[in-house]
Amino acid sequence: MPVDEHFSGPADVHVLEHDGKVYSATLNQTNMMANNNKYYILQVLEMDNGKGCFFYSRWGRVGARGQISLSGTISRDLAIREYEKKFYDKHIKGEYRHLSMNYGSDNEDDEKKKKMEDDKPDEPAAAVQPESKSQSYGRVKSEELRTVQPIETREGSARLDLRHEHDEPTDGGDRLRCEEDAFGQTQRRKH
Repeated sequence: MPVDEHFSGPADVHVLEHDGKVYSATLNQTNMMANNNKYYILQVLEMDNGKGCFFYSRWGRVGARGQISLSGTISRDLAIREYEKKFYDKHIKGEYRHLSMNYGSDNEDDEKKKKMEDDKPDEPAAAVQPESKSQSYGRVKSEELRTVQPIETREGSARLDLRHEHDEPTDGGDRLRCEEDAFGQTQRRKH
């Protein structure tokens, strides 16, 4: 687990791992309505010589360095209490979500991918290839589809025209008769 990149204290520290727990958390609060996108990073950092700990936190708007708080050298127990109190205030009681971070090395990821590929069964030789977009478009274009187009009526309101493409009026007179029929139906409903 890496120490936060903006930590500027002593170089001989590491993130505390104690009783099976790693004391490092990245929290996030996003609220689109209030234009919030904030983070909070919490870490208990232990000196490599084991003679003390620090409680470190950094917070701010995502993408910005933000503000930093670093305690003086304190005991492990006190650093853990400070960490848990801040985690409780921001995540449990507050509106921050805990983000799960993956700090695995690239070599471990490559090894996992290779193992997964080795475990996959071989694909059949005559696999069906998906249609390209142009093939799919040509097939759909050639099929008879219902069209839904708004048509302005004499009253100025739109209605939907649900005719097949081949049912389109061939001249202006046919279009006018279709609109008159629709207008007449509208007038009859009103009376």
